[in-house]
Amino acid sequence: MSRGTGGAGRLARLVLVAGAVAGVGCTSAVFSAAGPVQPVLAEEPVATPAVPGPVVLVGTSGIRWTDIDSDTPALASLLETGATGTLAVRSIRAYACPADGWLAISSGRLAAAAPTTASGVPCDAIPEAPGSGPVPGWSSALERAREDDRGAVLGTFGAALADRGVEAVAVGPGAATAIAGTDGVPVGSVESIAASPALLEAQINDLAAQSDLVVVDVGGVRVPPEGDAGRSEQVQLVDARVGAVLRGVPEGATVLVASIADDGTVAHLQVLGATGPAIRGTYADAMLGSRSTRQPGLVQTTDLAPTVLRLLGVGYPTTFVGSWIVPVEVGIGTPAERLRAHTDRDAAAQMITPYTVWFFGGLTLLQLLVYAGALIGLRRTASTGLARARVLGWLHRVCVWLACVPVATFPANLVPWWRSDAPFTVLVATVAAIATGIAVVALTGPWRGRRLGPLGFVGAVTAGVLAVDVFSGSRLMISSLMGLQPLVAGRFYGFGNVAFAVFATGAVLLATGLADALLRAGRRALALVVVVVVGTAAIVVDGTPGLGSDFGGPLAMVPAFAVLVVLVGRLRSSWRLGVGIGLATVAVVVGLALLDWLRPAEERTHLGRFVDAASNGEAWQVVGRKLEQNLDLLLGSVGGPLVLVVAALVAVAVLRPATLRLSALVETYDRAPALRPGLLAMLVLLVLGSLLNDSGSAVTAVAAAITVPLVVATASTVAYERATNRPVARSTASEPSAPVRRSAGEVRGHPVEPLR
Repeated sequence: MSRGTGGAGRLARLVLVAGAVAGVGCTSAVFSAAGPVQPVLAEEPVATPAVPGPVVLVGTSGIRWTDIDSDTPALASLLETGATGTLAVRSIRAYACPADGWLAISSGRLAAAAPTTASGVPCDAIPEAPGSGPVPGWSSALERAREDDRGAVLGTFGAALADRGVEAVAVGPGAATAIAGTDGVPVGSVESIAASPALLEAQINDLAAQSDLVVVDVGGVRVPPEGDAGRSEQVQLVDARVGAVLRGVPEGATVLVASIADDGTVAHLQVLGATGPAIRGTYADAMLGSRSTRQPGLVQTTDLAPTVLRLLGVGYPTTFVGSWIVPVEVGIGTPAERLRAHTDRDAAAQMITPYTVWFFGGLTLLQLLVYAGALIGLRRTASTGLARARVLGWLHRVCVWLACVPVATFPANLVPWWRSDAPFTVLVATVAAIATGIAVVALTGPWRGRRLGPLGFVGAVTAGVLAVDVFSGSRLMISSLMGLQPLVAGRFYGFGNVAFAVFATGAVLLATGLADALLRAGRRALALVVVVVVGTAAIVVDGTPGLGSDFGGPLAMVPAFAVLVVLVGRLRSSWRLGVGIGLATVAVVVGLALLDWLRPAEERTHLGRFVDAASNGEAWQVVGRKLEQNLDLLLGSVGGPLVLVVAALVAVAVLRPATLRLSALVETYDRAPALRPGLLAMLVLLVLGSLLNDSGSAVTAVAAAITVPLVVATASTVAYERATNRPVARSTASEPSAPVRRSAGEVRGHPVEPLR
């Protein structure tokens, strides 16, 4: 075993404790910096003036862009004369009922009505509002909001309207829910929707002339179909009502048409369109976007309430989690191009969810088979032979290829696989082809002669692809196998847990590969500088608002790179060093969160909004909910125990490799002085990343899927050299040795080329 293992292990344990304490310290520091709990107050009206005409919000449900054709002229006209997008309508449950969408407008946050009790019916119909008193179901919705701990305050939208003296009117039952105050009583007048399109046109014309805001519930599509009407008939009825509203509004009015719920229990992205004056410019010939998603053409239901208030010239409450909906110019101008973009987005989002399960299952099975073969092959270190050399050669290549698969899942979205007749086959083939290309370069590039050359190259590509993607708007991550899922609507930009694991693992591997080459050349000081530079850059990319926008990531990355710096620089470890690392972690994370918080509310990412949650007394609810999600994933799923086993095996392989009887791995540590420090840093990253992120157990699984194959590939070169009777040179961190160049050897009279 290499010298210094005991000290490195103690350092790793010390840093793990410091990192865990730093996580608690970050939360407490953010709470303290945010100040005492404040009541929910609306902001003062902003400088942006109100639009010149009335604002009309038209709500429906179950309308997707695939429904739009010549039989839906009113909805199709939004593509011709307005700006359009897709609406993520995720509720507290996996699908959104119509009442959920209206409650999301009412609160500016995710909310849901009480679960239905009707057998076979996914959602209850919304009853008509009474002439006085709260809207139906208000008390049960309040109870549901209190139980959910997401901080939804029902009636916030209506209270803001009343506070600013906005003349509002609701047409239809869902619309009454939207403009209800905190007591459930609508803050404006409520009318039933007219029986025919002609009467509805006249009704809207009259109401819009007298009101600042008209909210209209035009019904929607429900599965199973309501009554005898099939899906197409329901869509056409909605279209007729939307057409009546569009004809009835006065010139200069701003109209938002939004399908705010699903048509049943299967989630989809929904139709969104807008016409007339916008907050800045005009809703015409453009895609719709918002700062809450930062994705052109993609908006959330929670963006509707702040948008309406800003259109009215009213500041919106700080408890809202959405942002304004604005026209975005992205070079997709024609109606046909925008329609294709919208249908593509929904198709990819719809398909990727089940594909992810199959993909991860297949990748896990393949890796387990390879690891089983590796355990057998690497432990037979004394045997030689041509056949064994060939097996080890292929093990080396296959393992490098396996490590390239995670990063290949992101550029695979450059190929429109969702349009294929066999989309899953095309997607998997695309990922495999990209991984093969990366692996070939890793195995044949100029770095191939260095012990950790392929490992460092794969790490560079992995971190580089994701860094470029977040700098360019996180386009590759949306609906990718290891990226962000719009139907889940948890995050639309930056690094989610899986993407963080891929990026951070790549960064640690890159730093390890570079440091190893420098240590072997006797340039320890430069190796230390390289690790610091790579680590700093990675932490900045991961934690900066608008880029990685990751709160939990730096909590794991700072201690992990600190371990690598200490071990590469051969610094003396002590409890003071551990405390210093913990304080540095707190400073980095709290600093990033507070800098984001100081920006205007509409420009903040979830880092700044977490500080807002702390100021409103809601942060512990957020932390508790994320911890519960992590524990459920770890203890309530089949993969949870597997993650623990993987973490334990990695720890043993790093700290006690002789226990596994892997002499080739021990020899690899001797020949690559930065490998063990890099793996210890990776172990810190895995443990803290899993503990301090919601769904964090995925961090361990994904990081191991990249790291373990590369370590096996590196160790297989030692076994290969033994199988071909090649002398294995040893080096230590104190006495680095230059790479040994050898000519081709022979095994039983057969020429064997050096492993590539």
